[in-house]
Amino acid sequence: MNLLSTKKLNSTYKDQLSNIGINVIEVPMIKTVSIGFDWPKVQESIILTSSNSLKVLKNNSRFDEILNTPFFCVGKNTKRKLINLGIKVVECENSSIELANKIISKYPNMSFNYFCGKIRLPQLEDNLKSANIFLITREVYDTISIPKIIDQDFDSVLFFSPSGVKSYASRNSFDSKFCFSWGKTTSKEIIKNTNNFVTSNQPTMKSMISIIKKHLNKP
Repeated sequence: MNLLSTKKLNSTYKDQLSNIGINVIEVPMIKTVSIGFDWPKVQESIILTSSNSLKVLKNNSRFDEILNTPFFCVGKNTKRKLINLGIKVVECENSSIELANKIISKYPNMSFNYFCGKIRLPQLEDNLKSANIFLITREVYDTISIPKIIDQDFDSVLFFSPSGVKSYASRNSFDSKFCFSWGKTTSKEIIKNTNNFVTSNQPTMKSMISIIKKHLNKP
């Protein structure tokens, strides 16, 4: 089976897929680029909904100023990276909406910085502001579409973001291809093109590989 991944995968995950007879074809459909931003007044806590934001912050000369600030994040991958930097992670959820709901219910009097991409869903900011939670937002990266026509034969596609789906769809058809989705927001974009997909239970590669195995009836 040939599996198209719309982003580069860690060699460990490619080996795991290879071990169950899957050949991975890697064709990135988007790229992220850092953008200049004014460093904000640091609040009580920081919100990240993407590891791309953390990558940008790490390269900022003022990153040391927030090493002792507690973080709230989306995704176990981002949580792991923060912990590896010695940063305290207070809450981690699978989506920005779930994180916003957790903050509203448990931390309604806390103030936050939110470092994010230019392309994002508005719910987290809208929900927190509706709950009168103080939030300073800074856009720190942009997502650029780099669509490519896929000439190789493949059976299924891995999608990791709505932007990746849009980029792929601009040059390629879905036909009978089966799609594996990183999460619910990505699935909302996939369903505009096909109903032939399954959504990962969590936004992690471990969960993605699990649903691939389940789809193929692999142990």
